[in-house]
Amino acid sequence: MKTIKSSLLTTFTLAATALMMSFTSPASAQEVYLVNLTAEWCPNCKILDPRIDQAADRFKDGSVERVELDFTNGDTMSEAFKKVNGTFIAGVFADYAGLTGLAVLVSADSGEKIDCINRTMSTDAIEMQIVAAREIVRTTPIGKRETGSIMCPAPNKRVQ
Repeated sequence: MKTIKSSLLTTFTLAATALMMSFTSPASAQEVYLVNLTAEWCPNCKILDPRIDQAADRFKDGSVERVELDFTNGDTMSEAFKKVNGTFIAGVFADYAGLTGLAVLVSADSGEKIDCINRTMSTDAIEMQIVAAREIVRTTPIGKRETGSIMCPAPNKRVQ
């Protein structure tokens, strides 16, 4: 009888631990893609890219992965497509192919578009957007997250 109680207690403890782990994500787990849509000729990118660099550097815990999609010309656009084809980020490419001076925050576990960043935002504001996106990913179930904001332009219909 004591063995059964001990076994049940161990099973309960393991189940409770697993349940707690499913609700709390470790800081080192990737949670958000910061997808930067850029081009060499883009004047807005010259303002936005350094700010994104500075903000992204503040997330050394692995929770944010920066992905560059270069739309400078047909060759770089083709390379960008190859990079994301078959991934959660492919939706961002389909929605915004050719658009530059924009970054999109995407959940790493489902590919849901959380928010967008543009050149009007300071480095601190970009950091706050990333923190908010991580919090959404951590606390909101897949399929119930915001899929964009007023900062996100309408999807590019010609590519879809």
